[in-house]
Amino acid sequence: MFLNAISRKQGIAIALIIIVGVIVSLSILRIDKAMPEGEESQTEAKTPIHDIVAPDAINLLAERLITPLQICHYLTLALIKGATTGTKPVDAEIIEAVLSPDLNTLEPKLARQGYNTTALCEHLNVRKSEIRAYFNGQLPAARMDEFNKEIHKLGVL
Repeated sequence: MFLNAISRKQGIAIALIIIVGVIVSLSILRIDKAMPEGEESQTEAKTPIHDIVAPDAINLLAERLITPLQICHYLTLALIKGATTGTKPVDAEIIEAVLSPDLNTLEPKLARQGYNTTALCEHLNVRKSEIRAYFNGQLPAARMDEFNKEIHKLGVL
């Protein structure tokens, strides 16, 4: 995983740099669209970052998301939702609304490591229906423990 090779603080710093880049990019786009034709557009955003995204919202993104792509995706969704609802700055409530509720459950974690349903079927020698039942918590406890042990043997979690 990307953030395993660096410290948590470095990861959050990288995430914040990406967030700043996205905000500046969106601000420049907004300025360019607002400028009448023929006038020179500005290349610097003059709006402070905390006037666009609240500090608690930035912290929530840094805590919940893992990859830079996730940060960009969910920040973009939050900015769009904030713009459509007229909320300024984008707060933690909007971030919560756009975040996927199953973002950090077992299935997405395994998928980020390259273990989708098909790959798990091959490694565990089981059918897809069993893997789906495992992800939904519908397997008997003994079978669930067996799957957990095998997945931990893979070194994924």
